Amino acid sequence: MVSEKTGFTKAMIIGIIMLGLGVFLIIEPKFFVILVFIAITLNGLGMILNFVLAKDKEKRRTLELIAGVLLVAFGLAMFFGGTETKIAGVVLIEILAAVWLLFTGTLNIVISLKLKKFGVKVWYLILAAALISIAIGIVFIAYPLASAQIGVNLLGVLSGCAIVVMGLTSIAIGVLFKNAKDSVSIE
Repeated sequence: MVSEKTGFTKAMIIGIIMLGLGVFLIIEPKFFVILVFIAITLNGLGMILNFVLAKDKEKRRTLELIAGVLLVAFGLAMFFGGTETKIAGVVLIEILAAVWLLFTGTLNIVISLKLKKFGVKVWYLILAAALISIAIGIVFIAYPLASAQIGVNLLGVLSGCAIVVMGLTSIAIGVLFKNAKDSVSIE
């Protein structure tokens, strides 16, 4: 379980940072590699933080810890790969970004359906954000050389859009935490 104050603070901070990074990426898509590193690493660190801060040790979700570690590893691989201008690097980054979008989109579908079960009225917004993330991930996998041919800019803009959606989702979850009367547990 996460207290409403801790959940609100973490979700809002991560959401605002991701929202800002996403908007910046849409405006300056040439910084795609660096911003994707930051966004994926923040997402992974958030998952690890959820695991570490779980008050009830039995409620810790091992899958969330594994996902967090994998996302941090993906982010570090992108940052230190230095492949920003090479076609192989662009394709690798695109595939890693696709995996990230597909994985986080799938997790957000599960979260949105659990929120629907609990009667949360905005569950469909999280579901919509998840479906957008999955759709962009599928495009990245279906056309891995497209960004290399068109340029990193298109990949940067599309990723920026996905990061904005994820940031807004995190902010929405933070608002849900703030409005919660009791501790919230999404299991």
